[in-house]
Amino acid sequence: MVNRIPLPTSVRESPSLPKENNQVLDGEWEILFPKDQHPVWEKTHVPGNWAVQDQTHFNSTEAVYRKKFTPSKELQAALEKGEDLQFHFQGVDYKTEVFLNGELLGKHEGYFSPFSVPAAGLNPGKENILEVHVNAENPGYPIFKQAIKGVFGQHDARPAGSTLLNPLHPMAGKNDGNTGGIWNSVVLEAKGKIEILEPFVETKLSPDHQKADLSFHFSLFSKESEAKKVMLELEYGQEKVKGIRREVLVKPGDNQIAVDQVEKNPKLWWTWDKGEPNLYQFKVRVLDQGEVSDEKSGCFGIREIKYDPKHGIFTLNGKPVFQRGINYIPTQWLSSYPTQKYVTDLQKMKEANLNSVRVHAHVLPEEFYEKAAKEGFLVMAEFPLIWGALPDKKEAVKQYKEFVSQIRNFPCVWSYSAHNEPQPFPYTYFLDRALHKLSEKLDPSRVSFRSSSMREHNYAGWYFLKYTNVGLMNRLMPSSLITEYGAQAVPDSIHDFIPENSLWHPDEKVWKYHNFQSAQFKKYVGPYEAFQNVDQAARSSQEYQSDLLKYMTEYFRRNKGNPIVGLYPFMFSDPWPAVTWGVMDYKGEEKLGYQALKEAMAPLIVSLDWKTNRVSPGETYQVPVWLVSDLDKPVSGKMTYQLTRNGKKVFSEAFLSSAEENQSKKVGALKIPIPSDVNSNDKLEFHVFFQDDSGKVVAENGIKLKVGKNKSPIYEPVYVSAVPEGRDSAE
Repeated sequence: MVNRIPLPTSVRESPSLPKENNQVLDGEWEILFPKDQHPVWEKTHVPGNWAVQDQTHFNSTEAVYRKKFTPSKELQAALEKGEDLQFHFQGVDYKTEVFLNGELLGKHEGYFSPFSVPAAGLNPGKENILEVHVNAENPGYPIFKQAIKGVFGQHDARPAGSTLLNPLHPMAGKNDGNTGGIWNSVVLEAKGKIEILEPFVETKLSPDHQKADLSFHFSLFSKESEAKKVMLELEYGQEKVKGIRREVLVKPGDNQIAVDQVEKNPKLWWTWDKGEPNLYQFKVRVLDQGEVSDEKSGCFGIREIKYDPKHGIFTLNGKPVFQRGINYIPTQWLSSYPTQKYVTDLQKMKEANLNSVRVHAHVLPEEFYEKAAKEGFLVMAEFPLIWGALPDKKEAVKQYKEFVSQIRNFPCVWSYSAHNEPQPFPYTYFLDRALHKLSEKLDPSRVSFRSSSMREHNYAGWYFLKYTNVGLMNRLMPSSLITEYGAQAVPDSIHDFIPENSLWHPDEKVWKYHNFQSAQFKKYVGPYEAFQNVDQAARSSQEYQSDLLKYMTEYFRRNKGNPIVGLYPFMFSDPWPAVTWGVMDYKGEEKLGYQALKEAMAPLIVSLDWKTNRVSPGETYQVPVWLVSDLDKPVSGKMTYQLTRNGKKVFSEAFLSSAEENQSKKVGALKIPIPSDVNSNDKLEFHVFFQDDSGKVVAENGIKLKVGKNKSPIYEPVYVSAVPEGRDSAE
């Protein structure tokens, strides 16, 4: 660690559970780091990633947690009734061994999936000692990572990420800001002899949408030695709840049960911009001799998605939906992100006209997917494999099954992907293919991708060429989904995490630790010596990111259906105090790119297909103009375009234009005469606005025109967001 970092201090909330069969063990624990020179027990809090709670152990890879507790009276009573007790861990990163009173209870590997171990050897009415040994070892050499941790193992938005990408760097394979720890709640719970596992609701909508076939799938696991009959009770619905009771015979071990129902006139799940994201609730319980042995609850939605990448078709319930999405890595330490922060982020995305989220190369807690479903967002779900990976295949298959079963009830999830930007190694190819086939088998109702490849990632203007070359790159690597594009932007909060003596000119060792990519900054934003201070540099970098996002987003949207059906710029927010591709910083403050994205992602936009904003005195500046609509109704009205010089209108023309529902349409080739006496000191702005038939301005766009060829060493912003003074008012 280069310097003390202002890491998030908020912690996840503990679950509210019935006391008669649950004892939440969150709160004060003890922790010991066995690799310390003189290991000692210290106080800590669970849930909590250890790097966040104690920065002296920012890079530690192992820890032992200890909790002394006495079982509650309610759980003692459950034991006396013959119920079994188990420890339920809602999230531990990464390899876990659980001990009770010195005896090993069980092991688990992975960071995202909940797991349980039997509380064998528990002393009722007495103090017990629960120990949890956590090994969050380094993921391994970058191109042969063994741990399945995605962006939490290796990524260019992790601490020291810009250096760890180099396999020859001395820190290659290390894991600064280790994500290890008990990051979610721990519960001691009572269960009967029959347990409900992996409830899943399969839905199939009729062609006329007048009914839906529902199939409720359950695994009933019996710990009895003989077969027996039990009562299964199922409730589901919205305002009105339907109830089903069925006697079933369960044998020792696993029993697969399905209950089929028909829902007439179903309320469909929609994205927020197309309708209501209707959800159904369900609760299932199993009764053993009249006593509840176990119960589970959840939600599901009824919807139908069709995706045809070849012909550029994506429909939800038969209606075209263009995915205006964003990549999402909310944090590097999951314990620091309570549920309310996911709600806040989704609301901020909605304000930016986004309707889709790509959870980038990791798995979030279930509550995120539940909130996304409730708020009406489509979600691209990704398994945590990124770049070079060499995990054990058996372990990868186990975790992939957990990944699918954990989120497949949420209607927002429309796709699974096994690997982000995989390296071209035979082992990786066959592993990804196996996982891809597995998800098709486990959940054929959703689209399955073997990987998210570089074909979908168009980094014109950051790693390649200029952002105005986005069309060239798109023709070289055509794809129906653009799942990454963008540029870094220095946040205004740079003062919070870079020491004053390292701010400007940048101490590159310090800045690169915080993910800053200096070569790209110098190439596209400007050389260090051209800036007076860090604030000017930050502003320029945000202006560059803003223009890039607006230009590229408009290009992709002009090509909707040809064959593009969705786009996901990289990314929503900086996941820690760093310089990354986020349009929000780590504190949730907007960068300039947020507003640009909000404008470019509006359901109806006026798009300017400009190639240069350089003009000469007396020339006729020409630019094609498009109407791009994601609306479910035709639009028509008047398109006005004008030129202002130093705030005064010098040219204006108008014409009638229209677009059909969900259409991208070129509506004109604009010609703007440039005055013959302009010079480089003049402020020229070209502005276009579209008024609907009522005269209301419903979409607009504008760029700054520069006279001559002399360019500043610092990036000069092109787009204008504010309406120029000389714009005609709507009549």
